[in-house]
Amino acid sequence: YYLYIFIAILIFGREIPQKIIFWASIYGLNFYMINHGLITKYVFTHFWSLAVEEQFYLVWPFIILLLPFRYLKKIIVLAILISVGFTYLNINIQLISYHPVSCMQALATGGLVKYYSLYDADKIMRFQKNLNLFLQLFISLWICTLFIYDLGVKYAYPVLRIFASLST
Repeated sequence: YYLYIFIAILIFGREIPQKIIFWASIYGLNFYMINHGLITKYVFTHFWSLAVEEQFYLVWPFIILLLPFRYLKKIIVLAILISVGFTYLNINIQLISYHPVSCMQALATGGLVKYYSLYDADKIMRFQKNLNLFLQLFISLWICTLFIYDLGVKYAYPVLRIFASLST
């Protein structure tokens, strides 16, 4: 990551504003993009997603370690719900796209799948047996999302994010 930033500075020099280099170097480029919009003309544009992941993984272990284990599944589900709610309640597309809370649903969904695979494997087995039903539900929800998308990107975005996290 830092080698890439260093090489970009060597190649592009003064073409890249110092504030973008700063935000990229502290894994905060997503916050820069929330405030200033997408920075398509610079070579760091794709680093917003790495910034979101780093911010999530900086906070998430403390949540898991400090809270009692018996609440872990509830905390993960709550994180997903907070993320979906945050996304629906905001109008600013930059805020919806690049804020760690709005991106948390995909990362927390992965945590929930891992939780079930470790501590509730029989639910995973039942899920695999009912995979055909899940795929039918998934396709139905996807079609509904297309209709929601006609209402505006804001309403479809959380659903699309959940689909993306479940399909990986």
